[in-house]
Amino acid sequence: MIKQVSYQEAMQGFKHIYRMEKLPYTPIKNATWFADGDISCAALVRASSSKARIKGTVVAPEMRGQGYGEQMLLHLIGQAKQDSYKKIEVFTRQKGWYINNGFSVDRSTKWGAAVLSRLL
Repeated sequence: MIKQVSYQEAMQGFKHIYRMEKLPYTPIKNATWFADGDISCAALVRASSSKARIKGTVVAPEMRGQGYGEQMLLHLIGQAKQDSYKKIEVFTRQKGWYINNGFSVDRSTKWGAAVLSRLL
């Protein structure tokens, strides 16, 4: 069951995965963290008054491919809608997965990440 957690709780359970995946795990301003036990973790960040951003999405390696990432994504989208955001975006190197989940490519960054978004 996905629930809101503190940054400290998120890092206690998932910091090792962030390190393993070489993903940033420093505190993020305006972030609300969510976790599904020790299975998945992600943050929803206020990017502007009308836009939320998905950050730090991870799934435990042994649980990948079982739909937990999609469950977290759907939870984040639902939370963004509940919070009255009009758009949600993500910076990722896994753009195919997000495209398959209704996102469109907006642009690419200088460091090779794709920026994708979805209207809510």
